[in-house]
Amino acid sequence: MPTPLTHIIKNTEGLYIGDLSYYFRILFTKAKNNLNPYHNIRHLLHVLWECYDGAKYHELDTRIFRNLLIAAMFHDFDHSGAANGRDDLEIQRSIRALRQYILSEDEPCFDKISSYIEATEYPYVVPTDKLTLPMRILRDADISQGLSVAWLQQIIFGLSQELDVDPLEMLKQQSGFLGKAVFFSEWGQKKFYPLVEVRISEAADYISFVSSDESVTASE
Repeated sequence: MPTPLTHIIKNTEGLYIGDLSYYFRILFTKAKNNLNPYHNIRHLLHVLWECYDGAKYHELDTRIFRNLLIAAMFHDFDHSGAANGRDDLEIQRSIRALRQYILSEDEPCFDKISSYIEATEYPYVVPTDKLTLPMRILRDADISQGLSVAWLQQIIFGLSQELDVDPLEMLKQQSGFLGKAVFFSEWGQKKFYPLVEVRISEAADYISFVSSDESVTASE
């Protein structure tokens, strides 16, 4: 059974240093992007949950584990959600928020946490051979939203709105995007590659439903 998000925040399994209740409070009360169509609190918590799963799989050191989870919570903090936004500027905005809200006990790891966040800039800038394991896990978690149970809302209606793309067109783009998706960690490769063809097939079904010539009339 997947670990509940509240258990991750409370660190009930004792897999990393401390807990994340302070950072969740900051995310809940201070982030300006929580209501964005895609880059919202749902996405940040999805990435947090997946990073926990990946860090657990790879048995990361407790300090590195914590750094990765903090990076997950801040990687899109205050994201503009703008169609014409530049991801490098979005990254800078999230790192400024990290600098503003980081706890004193995490301050010595600020540069390390920031480097994890910088590795998520898309299209990717940090070369693959420069990626540390936590960076690989964070990248995989970040790109996995399209393979989650909430993908229709998050990707087809949410991300399409931020990118100013018609939802049906976004559905049609899933085959090409997911078919070229690369996962960088052993955890990500084992978990997500088997889901790609399933999602592509599902998207094709939805396209056929939406594109049907059968007339649609409102019931009285």
